[in-house]
Amino acid sequence: MSQFNVTTHTINASHIREFPRGTTSAYADTPLLKLVVNQYVPKDYTPKKGDMSIIFCHANAFHKELYEPFFDDLLLHLQRLSVGVRGIWAPDAAHQGASGTVNEHHLGDQPSWSDLPRDLLQLINTFAAQLPPPLVGMGHSYGGHAVLRASLLHPSLFSTLVAIDPVAEEFEIFSGNAPAVASARRIDVWPDRATAEKYFRSRKFYKSWDPRCLDAHMEHGLRELPSAVYPDARGWTLATTKHQEVFTFLKCEGPPGQEECTAHEACGDTWRKLPEVRPKVLYIVGTESPVSTEASNKRKMEYTPRAEMVAIAGAGHLVPLEKPIETGELDGNLASDKPC
Repeated sequence: MSQFNVTTHTINASHIREFPRGTTSAYADTPLLKLVVNQYVPKDYTPKKGDMSIIFCHANAFHKELYEPFFDDLLLHLQRLSVGVRGIWAPDAAHQGASGTVNEHHLGDQPSWSDLPRDLLQLINTFAAQLPPPLVGMGHSYGGHAVLRASLLHPSLFSTLVAIDPVAEEFEIFSGNAPAVASARRIDVWPDRATAEKYFRSRKFYKSWDPRCLDAHMEHGLRELPSAVYPDARGWTLATTKHQEVFTFLKCEGPPGQEECTAHEACGDTWRKLPEVRPKVLYIVGTESPVSTEASNKRKMEYTPRAEMVAIAGAGHLVPLEKPIETGELDGNLASDKPC
């Protein structure tokens, strides 16, 4: 990170989780999950009254460090606008990234989309002395949903929300279970780190990413085996398991081998409650995103009281990874009250 001093914290996650199957022991002897949080403080920063703090949430299957190039670009733009930033606080969801590794022996197969918003409240209360208002909630995809829902839980929490291609919509508007199927089929074990990196750098999916983001993914998105999923294996695997990625897409009920899988209810519930969102909201969407369809974008704008939407040309769903500079400029304009 060129623009920040980074401190990593491990704190308690919120208690109790939404679904009994969110942990391996259900509600009997419920384990207290942990959150691994990065605190990014601008170098040579002198605190001033009124400077903002940003709470950022990553997308499903990813991790906080993947967005560090975006954080750099965002900070540079805010500094050009003379906007003070105390820092950026970015947790890994309890079942993903570094948090998922810490919690791996306690994770069940039903993470709830309502757990991460509660974890944001836990984070802010834990570090309350370092987080005076104003707070800006910012998130991508699954993380965009999280900051919207956290704002519904506590309407005065954030002064501003930035939801980047958020998944906050009734599932029926999307087409089937394709993302979950693709995730379930992905390769997730390699004999060594070099082989894993060669695999990622050869895939078309990652060619559209800013090279800095792919470098960050290679550094932080892999972990050495063995793991709870592969206890007898050697080699390298994903920091966020493909299993938890799929469990985040779909909630499955029923006995093993006979489960029926549906979308998580929280996404549609959050969309229906968008009229209750109090802060101003900037939606940043990709013109090529399968999530931000024309119909979905229209519905969000109709339902969100104080909303603005900006589309980034040529970007898909992974907007801040493909276009971190453009995304940072738009985020910075809203946070500083400049026209987007």
